[in-house]
Amino acid sequence: MNMKTRRQVIRETVKRTNYHNLSKNEKGIVLRELSDVTGLPIHYLPEKIKKMQLDSESELYLIKHRTKNRKYGLDVIGAVKDF
Repeated sequence: MNMKTRRQVIRETVKRTNYHNLSKNEKGIVLRELSDVTGLPIHYLPEKIKKMQLDSESELYLIKHRTKNRKYGLDVIGAVKDF
């Protein structure tokens, strides 16, 4: 199974199960199911799901490079990155 197919399976499963509104135990069941189907490790899947949920690269940048106090918002960071 290639990565594109894995991404599609993960997206469809997240939508079908409404993953973000599940309890911790239910999420574990969904993650085990996804791990069996895709062959990806369980500890990798929540990070993958979170990255799929983000709308823009600037949001992803903020998550990867969190600071104690944010001085600038997403619009400013996006504008500076484009500059």
